Amino acid sequence: MFNNSNNNNNNRNTSDSNIRSIDSLLEPLEILGATNDSGQLMFLIRWRGTNRADLVAANVANIKWPQMVIKYYEQRVIFHPPE
Repeated sequence: MFNNSNNNNNNRNTSDSNIRSIDSLLEPLEILGATNDSGQLMFLIRWRGTNRADLVAANVANIKWPQMVIKYYEQRVIFHPPE
């Protein structure tokens, strides 16, 4: 029987190290969008001084750049008055 739990942990560790390396090298400019394609909410973040954009887990972005995440949601939330 094939057990891919080690593969999942390796992918998670690689992803975490990529986020740490991105964070130490680049400063976020804005959140371009969001997706949950992999089952986890991810933000597409554009980096200052480059045309590069990367998917970053929302739980990471919420901790590292909370004001940017709040601004993203504030620009997109629409309240409708009760009828």
